Amino acid sequence: EEPVEVTVDIDSDDSINKLVNISYPVDPGYVPKDLRVVNIPSSESEYLREEAANALEQMYKAACDNQVYLRIVDGYRSYSEQLSLYNYYERVHGKAYTEYVDDHPGASEHQLGLAVDLGWYNGNCQLNPCIATYPQYQWLLDNSYKYGWIARYPDKKSDVTHITYSPSHFRYVGSEEAAKIHDSGLTMEEYYNRPVKAN
Repeated sequence: EEPVEVTVDIDSDDSINKLVNISYPVDPGYVPKDLRVVNIPSSESEYLREEAANALEQMYKAACDNQVYLRIVDGYRSYSEQLSLYNYYERVHGKAYTEYVDDHPGASEHQLGLAVDLGWYNGNCQLNPCIATYPQYQWLLDNSYKYGWIARYPDKKSDVTHITYSPSHFRYVGSEEAAKIHDSGLTMEEYYNRPVKAN
């Protein structure tokens, strides 16, 4: 598989196509300028960048029309939120586990305001891989890219992404890139040929 020629900006923190992982972090001080509350059910106000929020609201409506009832579990998280989450996980679960969660300070897409953890409206399987065992999950896989969202941490790819299988985590990249990445069957790391460097 030939790596594609990258025609979008995957380096600037402000770009909707910014590729983020532990080898390609976000500036700790970066805060998106156009964050807004997303009008989708969630336990507290969740924020995303304007473009991502608009796209997610459209996808939410389409999902409801197909009897797929979603809620947002987590949207934008600041660097300091990431840091406290990471420290918490490390305390509770240990370093080996924490190395593979999507809470690395400065290396989480949530800081971009372009990532969301989705759950079912009834709260079942929240932030748990069993979310993917529901038939409705297939609708998300088959349709999210049409709204610019991709399932970012698929099964059996954690050696590539350095993040454990996280079927609830979706990333906004815009509908054009999302369609290409979805059709390729690759992760962003593979598609843009930017593997996580071994430490």
